[in-house]
Amino acid sequence: MELFATGQISMQIKTANINTYYIFYKLSSVLCAVSVSTLQPLPLVSSNVQWPSNLSVALCKPKIYVYKLPSHLKSQSHYGYEICTISSYNPDAIFYEQLVNPGKIRDLYVTSNPNDADFFFIPFFGSCYLMNCWNNNYWNYTKSCNLDNQYSLPLMNWIIQEHPYWNRTNGKDHIMILSMNEIPSYFTESQPLLLNASFLTVIGDRRANGIMEHRYRHMHDIVVPSTADILNLIKINPRKYFSEDGNKNARNVFAIFRGCCRNIGPEVDYSAGVISLFFNGLADSPRYDIDEAVDLKIDDYAWLLARAKFGLAPQGRALGIARLWEYLAFGVVPVIVSDGIVLPFENDVDWNSMAVFIRREDAHLIDEILLSITENEYQRKRQRVWEIGSHLIKNSWHYIVRDLCRKMDRIVPVELDI
Repeated sequence: MELFATGQISMQIKTANINTYYIFYKLSSVLCAVSVSTLQPLPLVSSNVQWPSNLSVALCKPKIYVYKLPSHLKSQSHYGYEICTISSYNPDAIFYEQLVNPGKIRDLYVTSNPNDADFFFIPFFGSCYLMNCWNNNYWNYTKSCNLDNQYSLPLMNWIIQEHPYWNRTNGKDHIMILSMNEIPSYFTESQPLLLNASFLTVIGDRRANGIMEHRYRHMHDIVVPSTADILNLIKINPRKYFSEDGNKNARNVFAIFRGCCRNIGPEVDYSAGVISLFFNGLADSPRYDIDEAVDLKIDDYAWLLARAKFGLAPQGRALGIARLWEYLAFGVVPVIVSDGIVLPFENDVDWNSMAVFIRREDAHLIDEILLSITENEYQRKRQRVWEIGSHLIKNSWHYIVRDLCRKMDRIVPVELDI
């Protein structure tokens, strides 16, 4: 009996200790909660060590020389240029014109003396050439209109044979735009001449699929923004569709998607099957506005974008997202469902702060994931889209230059008046 009583006393003591610990833990939690609520913001750090980067402080200030093509090549280099400016390959024109037309980009980074240059920009418009080729052949994408012999080889031979700059580094300090991800498949003879240059490309691919040299080469190429038809072809000005705060409190459409393809199956390569979930599930919910091509008048579609909270952004044929740039321009938080994608300027742009990322294996949980996002979290992302995302194309060269500085391993911070 004494042993039993002693055991009871011991158990009571243990129970009392546990209860005391629990009370202490709860009291500590309350005290911590009180102290956490009174925390003050940390002081600002030097702009040199901020991330995301402060664009007004460049990592360095390299000089870029833009090749001036002779008349016999200029006509070829601008073959199809006009159609390129109103297509999804508009970056080819935008980035070139920012370098050669009067303005801040040319003033900051361009030199007229090739002997002073750190990098050399080749005015290469292979995407424009192909767009014009297909337009003239009823959009037969098997046609190449002799891209290699009529365009690419003459241009590259002129760069390599008529100047000393390519051969100094075997082209490693040269830059050219390849915004069409399929374009290397149209090259045969000229492809070896191009590969040493750094490509500005709209497709970034982390997957080990054996064809990365045809799409994206990590630490060699630079992923840049693409553009959207509503912005380039129709030339809609997004700013006329919302208030100064980006329709902060007027977004009453939960999520939208416009694109191919209603009858696609989950097993197909296009979009890795993700779009099948949009049309066979999400489209049945009143929260989602999902359809194929833009079936509204373009003005109505612009108003729809201006009222949407989330925009579904799966990959297409390649690891790229055509709708992303519409969403950013209209202040829509993108929902990116594309495993392995490399987004533009990831070294300097905090994409996680303004987008929702969902793995393909979790794509069937899209609705659940989006509903779990609090209003405060959504508003933080929307604000970042408004402040950063909608200006990425305008500021692309500032970001490109930061990656060029990393290539040179030259980090000498320079304040810019931007």
